[in-house]
Amino acid sequence: ALTILLITQSMQEACLAQRLLVMHDGQLVMDAPPAEVFLRREPLYAFGLGLPPAVELAHRLRDQGISIPAKVLTIPGLAEALC
Repeated sequence: ALTILLITQSMQEACLAQRLLVMHDGQLVMDAPPAEVFLRREPLYAFGLGLPPAVELAHRLRDQGISIPAKVLTIPGLAEALC
């Protein structure tokens, strides 16, 4: 099996991963698939991280009562979920 480790602060790049490991102050604080990690926006903000634009918009739509699946990570995925 092949493992590729990509270290990035780009949340859009992080969307492409199968699994995210989030570090804060030298400690592992999250270990899950991107959709699961990005559901935890408040801790991410507290760690100084943001969300990909599509995920941020999906959260705002959910806050307004619009049903958007958690798996939505991209603008095309968001458009599909809304149609």
